Amino acid sequence: MSLVVANEPSSLAEVDTRMRSIEQMAEQSESIPEILDWANRAAAFKTYLTRTSKDGRARVDAASRRLELRIGVLLGPSQNGGDRKTDQFTREVTDLAPNQINAFRQMAEHPDIVEAVIAGADDSKPPSRSWVLRKIKAQTSGEHARMSELAAEGLTTAEIADRVGKTYRAVNQYLTKHHIEPGGQTRSNMDDRLKSYKKLSAEGHTLDQIAEKLGVRRNSLAEWVRQNALPRPPAEGSVARTRRLDNDRIVNETVLGLEGTVVALKLAGNLADAGLNPDLIEGWVTSMNASMTALTRFHKQLKEMTQ
Repeated sequence: MSLVVANEPSSLAEVDTRMRSIEQMAEQSESIPEILDWANRAAAFKTYLTRTSKDGRARVDAASRRLELRIGVLLGPSQNGGDRKTDQFTREVTDLAPNQINAFRQMAEHPDIVEAVIAGADDSKPPSRSWVLRKIKAQTSGEHARMSELAAEGLTTAEIADRVGKTYRAVNQYLTKHHIEPGGQTRSNMDDRLKSYKKLSAEGHTLDQIAEKLGVRRNSLAEWVRQNALPRPPAEGSVARTRRLDNDRIVNETVLGLEGTVVALKLAGNLADAGLNPDLIEGWVTSMNASMTALTRFHKQLKEMTQ
């Protein structure tokens, strides 16, 4: 089965490949504006699909939801349950509306629900953002009741976080907001965890490895380290120092950007009938001359590597 985009065939496999590339780059990116740009490209691509066919819409929407989830991860949770100054700064930097910030943060807190909705979607019912948020709301009400029960049973905030599969911060925010006191942690348990953490850290383990050995979630452990003013494992610094420029990602992003350019040009249609501002055309041509030179060289080098 294939779909037609601007009179040019594009298979569902090609749609999947394109969306997968966007998802992979977003997962590696630390820039919210960059991910928003990719989301806009995906939206433009979906516009083509909906003009002629419903095929492939679910795959494009799935990529959009995963990009929104990634943005939520980068935004991080609201400070103290909703720091207005922090959110105002976020809106100014990313140009996100308050409801988008809230939605993306919820999705980041519930990646399993996002993936469950995607898995249950198809082209007749794509995985919309509203569908994801409804599922989150339904599950969250049950999670909150469970948190209250576990706190009443005497579990600590960290233990509750592990039981319900939430971050330490999310559980702590809920308990604080509703004036619920979690159970206390004994001095001996605290000392045992502290000794284990210091020992594993000194042996060169990363946070991920330590969390696995202690049987807790990585985010819960990281929050516990921060709350107790403990130094992060030295191995974390070693991992950060070994990062290098990812040339595969740079080339992949460049190629994907060119695909997005093709989509945008098709949207513009026949330039002779597009009503372009004649005062701008000369500047565009001059700029494109340099771009075309670089692009021709780039294409030639890649082609030579395949021979």
